[in-house]
Amino acid sequence: GFETPPQTAMEMLEILAQGDVSTAWCVFIGLTSSSLMASLPEEAAREIFARPDTVMAGVFAPSGKAIAVPGGVSVSGHWTFGSGTRNADWITCGCEPPEPGTRRPYHVVVPGGALEFVDTWHVAGLCGTGSGDYKLEDVFVPSSHVRRFRAEDADYCARGAKCTRWSGAPKRAPRRRGRSSSTRFRGPGVVPADRG
Repeated sequence: GFETPPQTAMEMLEILAQGDVSTAWCVFIGLTSSSLMASLPEEAAREIFARPDTVMAGVFAPSGKAIAVPGGVSVSGHWTFGSGTRNADWITCGCEPPEPGTRRPYHVVVPGGALEFVDTWHVAGLCGTGSGDYKLEDVFVPSSHVRRFRAEDADYCARGAKCTRWSGAPKRAPRRRGRSSSTRFRGPGVVPADRG
C-alpha cells in the first residue's frame, strides 16, 4: 500500500469514525488484516492484491486448526466477531499450530467465497460492522497462503522488507492531551469534536 505511518492511519480512522463508527471499525480491521500480507511470499501477495480495491478482513485469534497436508494445510474452525468479512475478498483466519507443543499460531488467508457465514450479529450498536461468525471445514490452504509468526519475525523492517515498513512512523507515538487530534483537519463534513 502507501506505507502510511500509523499515526496518519489512526487520524484517518478518527475522521471516518466521526461520520460512521462501523465504517471506521471495518477499515481498521482491513488495515490490520492487510498487514499480514507483507510477510507472505511475493507471488501470494500479488495474487491477493491483483486488484487495487481488494478488501481484507479476518480474525487473528487462533480459533481454527491447521493440519499439515502435502503442499499446505487443511483448515477447519469457527471464528467469532468477523467484522467486515461478508464484504471482504480475502479473509485471514488464526489457527492453532499443527505441531504439538508449539505455541505460536498460524494465520491463513483464504478467498471470501471459501467461508460459511453464521448469522450471529444481532446487536443494538455497531450493526454495520457485520461482525458475525464464520466457519471453514477441511479447506485446503496452499503453503504460500500460510504464515506462522516466529520471534525473529517481530520486526520485518529490521530485516529490510520495504513492503512492511510504515515509513515515517515515530518509535513512540506522542501523547495527546485535551481535544481530539481530528480538530486539525478542516474540510466538508468534518466537524471538530469540540464543536459537534
